[in-house]
Amino acid sequence: NKDMAWNIFDLFLVIQSMYEQIVLVLGQHGGTSLVFMRTLRVLKIAKVLRVVRVLRFFTELRVMMNSLIGSIIAMFWSFVMLAFIFLMFGLV
Repeated sequence: NKDMAWNIFDLFLVIQSMYEQIVLVLGQHGGTSLVFMRTLRVLKIAKVLRVVRVLRFFTELRVMMNSLIGSIIAMFWSFVMLAFIFLMFGLV
C-alpha cells in the first residue's frame, strides 16, 4: 500500500495527541514534557502536506491555490497602505 507511510504518520499524530491529553489531565506540567509536546505539534502541521499532494490531481484547484498564494504578498501591501491612510486621516 503506497499510503502506508501516511497511515503510520497519522497513527503517530493520534498517539502524540492522546499522550498530550493524558499529561494535561494528570497535571504533570514539567517543563521538558511541555517542550517535547510543543516540538511534536510541529509535526501536525506536516499533515497539511497531504492536501498539497492531492492538489496534483485537481488542476483547476491547483491554479486557484497558486493564484491565492501569489496574491498574499499584494494583499499584505494593500493592508499596509490602508493602515497608512488610516494613520494619516487619524492625525488630521
